[in-house]
Amino acid sequence: MSLALFVMNETSYTQNSQSSEDLKSNNNKIDLQNISSPSGLAINELHMVSDSGRSGYPISISYSINNTDQFVGFQFDIILPSVLSFVEDSVWLFRKTNHIIIANQINPRTLRIFAYSPTNQPFSGNDGEIVRILFNLNGTSATYNVGLSNVVVSNSSGVNILTGVYPGFVKIISPDISGLTTIDFGEVSVLDTLSYDYQLSNTGNDTLFITEFSSSEIFFWNETLIPQILLPGDNRLFKLKFHNIHKGQHTSVFTVRSNDPDEDPFFINVSASSFAPNYMIVQNAEAFVGDTVTLKINVNNYEPFINFQLDLDFPDSLTFVPNSAVLTNRKQDHLVFEALLAPNKLRLFTFTQNLLPFYGDTGTVVTMNFVAGNDTGIFPLHLSNAILSDSNSQNLIRGTIDGQIHVKPVPTFQLSVTLANGWNMVSIPGKHPLNQNIDTWWAF
Repeated sequence: MSLALFVMNETSYTQNSQSSEDLKSNNNKIDLQNISSPSGLAINELHMVSDSGRSGYPISISYSINNTDQFVGFQFDIILPSVLSFVEDSVWLFRKTNHIIIANQINPRTLRIFAYSPTNQPFSGNDGEIVRILFNLNGTSATYNVGLSNVVVSNSSGVNILTGVYPGFVKIISPDISGLTTIDFGEVSVLDTLSYDYQLSNTGNDTLFITEFSSSEIFFWNETLIPQILLPGDNRLFKLKFHNIHKGQHTSVFTVRSNDPDEDPFFINVSASSFAPNYMIVQNAEAFVGDTVTLKINVNNYEPFINFQLDLDFPDSLTFVPNSAVLTNRKQDHLVFEALLAPNKLRLFTFTQNLLPFYGDTGTVVTMNFVAGNDTGIFPLHLSNAILSDSNSQNLIRGTIDGQIHVKPVPTFQLSVTLANGWNMVSIPGKHPLNQNIDTWWAF
């Protein structure tokens, strides 16, 4: 038995193996060189029939030969993109008589197809499908070139009568889930709930069905209803929440289930920090020039504290009254100490011999007196170096809130008095006309 099929020197007929949405390989004939043809009018061409399919499913790719001359055998190498994998024993031959077909994967990216007749019988017909091959299709949505090389179409004399080769492409139709895979929610009080608008997109060319959006920890959760349907190119916001009564850093993993072929499940690593809202606050105040004004320091504490310290920066228009710092009824056995660090900086700190906590969780803890000078206006009251100490000498403070004082000029009032003969009692308005009138006797 002799075969009239011969193998040419290696010649590759392929296009760029990168994916391309604009590929039209069926219209792009590859010019051949060094191929003999018995007639200048002969047309003996190999075509790949481009096709599309869904990732994760098989796809059959057909090849056709349209021929003006009879041929008894053929051979070609298929240059496979990474998304195609050959299914063993799944090659079908058409237009055959007694022909035999062999498929051999000569390397991971090359599949060789070889068909012949033991008796040199020609294939039937002049056009149509000649071979069909089954592949598994796995990848993201895109268009992928499928190349051809070493193509031979042989007549009974062993001459390669090939005149043209037309490679093709496969297009994967699939959804493609896209979104951030790491999220930092930031910081939030243990009393509050943090909300985060998280966006998922479908960058594929098929509908994305999101069927699950769950968290590995109960203190993170999703409030958006499931399922959600995203058409190609659509985005969707998911309302993610965090709340934890225990302070510190917390982490979790959200799991998103969908019909994405290669990113199901889709994981989102999240983190957030909870803090106890322990604050020191200096209250706003008002005073007239020359007045003695009492400034108040509040502590709003989520956790018990046994001592505090603070530095108060006050304006030049105020003069501290020594020994005027007084603890409120939130104290137990606590003592308060004061130190003027600079003309405009006062330090206060406390001491408890029995390590007793201050009462309550909100309100004023200490007051102090200042005399307002002649400068008028609104001036800042700034807290710094603040400490709220627990029984383990840990500073619990989250932050401080500054205030301001409004020093006003002494008001003046027009006074018109009608006096009678003799002594007259006259009430003269003071700085506060509603409650500080001065009664005096005038003689006329």
